[in-house]
Amino acid sequence: MKISSFDIFDTCLVRKCGTPENFFDVFSLRAFNQEPPEWARQEFVAARRLTEQKLWNENPYYTLQDIWCAFDWSHPLLKSSTELCELEQTMEREMLVPVLSMRDKVNECHKQGDKIIFISDMYLSSAFLIDIMRVHGFLQDGDALYVSCECNAAKHDGGLFRYVQQNEGLKSFRHWHHYGDNKQGDYKAPKKLGIQCTLINHEYTPYQKQWKNNDYSLGFKYPSILAGLGRALHYSTEWTTHTDFVLDIIAPFYCSLVYRMMRDAKERGIKRLYFCARDAWPLYQIALQYKSFFPNIETHYLYISRQSLYEGENNAKLQYFIQEGVATK
Repeated sequence: MKISSFDIFDTCLVRKCGTPENFFDVFSLRAFNQEPPEWARQEFVAARRLTEQKLWNENPYYTLQDIWCAFDWSHPLLKSSTELCELEQTMEREMLVPVLSMRDKVNECHKQGDKIIFISDMYLSSAFLIDIMRVHGFLQDGDALYVSCECNAAKHDGGLFRYVQQNEGLKSFRHWHHYGDNKQGDYKAPKKLGIQCTLINHEYTPYQKQWKNNDYSLGFKYPSILAGLGRALHYSTEWTTHTDFVLDIIAPFYCSLVYRMMRDAKERGIKRLYFCARDAWPLYQIALQYKSFFPNIETHYLYISRQSLYEGENNAKLQYFIQEGVATK
């Protein structure tokens, strides 16, 4: 029987925000019961990372629950550790999207009758990952999934592969093919055991690399997160001739513009923004997606055009502006 195994993160699934570091920036936006000061948000992110680093030094097979039990940073507005643990899982679900080419590869292996195994060095539980892999169309009945925090073994030294071999009752590694993105854990280590390996690289486009690599901001890393979003959309949607142009050029510019505009409006105490037909329609749609970040700002779409401002009956235009709150009597 032929074995085909697949890494999960950055192989079968990618995060919309890009890197794991970016995930914690996005996570921090919902970690407080009210909007915190920027210094508090940054300290929370640093404390979450530091907690995981300390656990790694003590025991590399920690779980998500272990992380939040050990987390000791506090703030009056911060959610409880139990709430944060649940929130992190919720946001992982929201952030993860499938790589279509890898899903096609898994389906091809299924059709060939291969035994399919998913293997991950991760602190999330196998039950959690099994559910996500089913939702995104990777895992089927009869497949197996192993995660380091439950097996007390990791891929980087070959331990997790040996654990899978023993648990699956495999006599050798001869008919095993593994796919993954990590040079050590998914290629060098399994290759030493005799497993055939294919190194996966879901690259950023040149424009996305510029956004990602030139992000030197000390606070929230908007450019890097936009690069990650573009990469995720590139691999999780059907490609067209316009896809990369939109993802690399149009979307980052428009999304950044609207976010900065709404942030500026918030800082200046502006409560209502108007978007004029038709050129501002894409900007209006982006603003609607940002509503959760700016709940006190109203967004309105005005059904007017430049031509209608120069032509038509002035009283009718004035009445429309009064109706929409742009003008007063």
